Amino acid sequence: MGYADWDFYRENYGEIADEATFQRLAGTASRKLDALTGRRAAAGTGYKAEALKDCMCSMVEYLYQAEQSGQGLGVTSVSNDGYSETYQAATPGALEENLRSLAFSWLSGTGLMGAL
Repeated sequence: MGYADWDFYRENYGEIADEATFQRLAGTASRKLDALTGRRAAAGTGYKAEALKDCMCSMVEYLYQAEQSGQGLGVTSVSNDGYSETYQAATPGALEENLRSLAFSWLSGTGLMGAL
C-alpha cells in the first residue's frame, strides 16, 4: 500500500524527476513502513495518515539518494581526481538502521512505532 502518491510527492518534495522511479521506491518504502509498524500503518487516519505520507516521501528520497551514491552496497568512499566522498551507510545493515531512524523521527508520537 502506498501512503503517498506521485502528486503529493511532486508538490511537497521533488528530488526524483520521474514517476516510474518514484513508484518503484515508493513500493519499497511502503513495505518497509508496514514492517516497521507491524502493519499498523495501513489503519492510520487523520494526523497519522499525514505523518505516514511525509515519512514515506522522506524514505523514498533517502532510498533514491542511497541508490545514486551506492550507499548500502558496501561502498565506503569514492575518490576521483583529487575529489573524494565518504558515505555514512556503508553496509545494508546501516542503511536499514537509517531507514528505521527516519521512520521513527516522522512517526514518533503516533503510536505506530511502539512495541509490538
